[in-house]
Amino acid sequence: MGWRAAGERRQALRRRGVQLARFLIVGGIATALQYVILIIGVQALGWRATWASAVGYALSCILNYWMNHRFTFRSSRPHASAALRFGLVAAGGLAINTAVMWLLVESLRMQYLLSQVAATAAALVWNFSGSALWSFAPQQAPRGAGNGAGGAAPSDSGARERRRIGDA
Repeated sequence: MGWRAAGERRQALRRRGVQLARFLIVGGIATALQYVILIIGVQALGWRATWASAVGYALSCILNYWMNHRFTFRSSRPHASAALRFGLVAAGGLAINTAVMWLLVESLRMQYLLSQVAATAAALVWNFSGSALWSFAPQQAPRGAGNGAGGAAPSDSGARERRRIGDA
């Protein structure tokens, strides 16, 4: 691997690390909202913990999408595309969250807040990977467009992302 390639790899790892740190901040805020809805649902409204968790997750996804699009990934992907992709990733996260809650609370009779911590951890890796690699990833130029050599033209959104992360 040449010096240039090694430098680009370090830069890419640094960018992903900054995104992960921002993702954890945004996720912490969205998770706090989910936990508030969970606690109110269980304590004040008498909902089952699994249902209250699912409702909290779904509602916190709205805040999560907006903050991840604007702050975490600073995505240039249009909302029509990013929101659809995020919704699909979030649906997978909701399935993971709900399955873990059902298993721990309904089957194993664990305390619901402790169970929610485990469900949050279980969904974290899925949500970050799906968001970083697909939902908010820069759009690729169509194959064969741009550079005259039959390959895709390099996207300038990567350069914009590097500049923005460097400014952070």
